[in-house]
Amino acid sequence: MSFGPVEPTERLARFIFIRWHFDPQKMVVNHGAFLPPDKLRGIPVPAENRTLSVCRIIRLRENEVWREGERVKGRRQESLKARADIQAHAVIETGLSVDAGNMRRRHADIIGWEGSRILLKATALAQRATLRLP
Repeated sequence: MSFGPVEPTERLARFIFIRWHFDPQKMVVNHGAFLPPDKLRGIPVPAENRTLSVCRIIRLRENEVWREGERVKGRRQESLKARADIQAHAVIETGLSVDAGNMRRRHADIIGWEGSRILLKATALAQRATLRLP
């Protein structure tokens, strides 16, 4: 199955591997889950080149979404602890974009992080996301 551009109504999942990126008691996502990495393999990444990976979960059942998260986990030491689901239009309304140009069909990148408002944008995304626990 191939996918075209990300539609504004499409659901995206950000898989969470770090415990402090969410609060299970309050059922909220913390901004850290949406902060794009500032280093790639130890090399600093300028703000304008930062990306944040998400999974396109269109037409997936709940158990299939979690299976996709385990696939994303790959060889990481950390276990999959939660996920943050968000509509693509929430990303766009934050002033960011979703780029589906990657070769991996369910993979997309949140882009457009340039400027000094990275923390503010990550916080806005976290506030619009829905926490899902396995």
